[in-house]
Amino acid sequence: MKHLSFITGSAILALTLVVAVFTFFQANEEQLSLSTDLQYRTRVLADSLGESVGPPYRAHATSSVQKIVDRISDNDRVAGLAVFDSNASLVASSSALSAGLADMSLVASVMDSDSGSGAFVSAPSGRVYVFVSPLHEEDRVVGALMIVQSADYIDEAIANVWVDNLTRLLIQIILVGVVIFALVRWVFFKPLSRMVEFMRSVRAGEAGSEESNGEHAFLLPLASEISRMTTSLQHARFVAGQEARLRLEKLDSPWTAERLKEFIKAYLRDRPIYVLSNREPYVHQKEDGETAWSVPAGGVVTALEPVMEACGGMWIAHGSGSADKETADKDGKIRVPPDEPKYTLRRLWIGKRDLRGYYAGFSNEALWPLCHMAHIRPIFREEDWRAYRRVNGLFAKTLLSEIKGVERPIVLVQDYHLALVPAMIKKSRPDAQVAMFWHVPWPSAAQFAICPWRSRILEGILGADVVGFHTQHY
Repeated sequence: MKHLSFITGSAILALTLVVAVFTFFQANEEQLSLSTDLQYRTRVLADSLGESVGPPYRAHATSSVQKIVDRISDNDRVAGLAVFDSNASLVASSSALSAGLADMSLVASVMDSDSGSGAFVSAPSGRVYVFVSPLHEEDRVVGALMIVQSADYIDEAIANVWVDNLTRLLIQIILVGVVIFALVRWVFFKPLSRMVEFMRSVRAGEAGSEESNGEHAFLLPLASEISRMTTSLQHARFVAGQEARLRLEKLDSPWTAERLKEFIKAYLRDRPIYVLSNREPYVHQKEDGETAWSVPAGGVVTALEPVMEACGGMWIAHGSGSADKETADKDGKIRVPPDEPKYTLRRLWIGKRDLRGYYAGFSNEALWPLCHMAHIRPIFREEDWRAYRRVNGLFAKTLLSEIKGVERPIVLVQDYHLALVPAMIKKSRPDAQVAMFWHVPWPSAAQFAICPWRSRILEGILGADVVGFHTQHY
């Protein structure tokens, strides 16, 4: 989605820049055209008015000049008229003419140069164009005529250019954004996503359809190559499986993922495997607002993760990550490994009080120093033991709910955190084949005798069909 937004945003930005540059030049061209037209029309008007105002002005008929000025000033575009004598003194002017517009310096300059001149000026009523033309008597300059024309319509026209183009830009952005979004999503991303899913399923050893990969012509060459690679991979897996079956009877041959799969097929008849441990194989944490996963360090995960990846099944463990709940479904389940799912992880949610008594208390302050012959005395608390039993019961109850309807499930219980679980499972499901591995040293009889609940722990462990220890001595 980030890539799609980046592509759409880049296209919209490029379109906006093009329209902005085009509108800038169009507005400048429009302004130049309208300004030139206004200057031309004002000059023509000045020549015409000079012929009307000249005779009464030269005859010193000031009242007649004023009447002509008032009559012409009724034009909407003409903001004001004024007539000046040879001393640049005002002779007649329209009532609408602002005193600030009667620029004497411009009048004097025009009469001195005997050439009409104009300028755009900002007035209280808006922008105007002021043009001054000299009045002649024979060959002498005897005065000047000033015409003031409104230039607001030029600014309005420029504003309309920007508004019209920006409106069109907005419509284009919406259309282009929708088209690009749909094009990239449905023509590019969707077929590529399907192809990625297909390749992932092939890599995971699952059946996949190759037909969907050729639905777009531009992907046909890539789909063809992937089809060849898929065929080669399936052939290699078939050969590996054949070789693994031949090695099943050879004790000295190395264990591989393929050999594990063949072992499950040959000896366990593809029966589902369930692993129970305190620590989960994958933890999801919140880091800087983002969710990230990691594999915790530890012998249990290191030993069992390859088995579960090769054989599939379910791993039941305590969900300890800050983002574990939001990444799992309502039952606490999530497919793992995250980048290539091969089995299901079911997370259990243990309350803080029970976790403190079961894990920090009984497991780490009682059993761990007892088993490791540490130089600190184990601490046995009744409340820790009760929490330990409750959490073991939660693990057993969860496992029993998962194996309903499953015939002769294989259950692998891990380590001293879950010593009571095997007997709990066997009590409800005698047909389940339960194995337990004790991942820490086993204490001597004298050491173990100091544990108040030693009999309960032994009964729990001996509920398993097979119990594994590190050494023959244990």
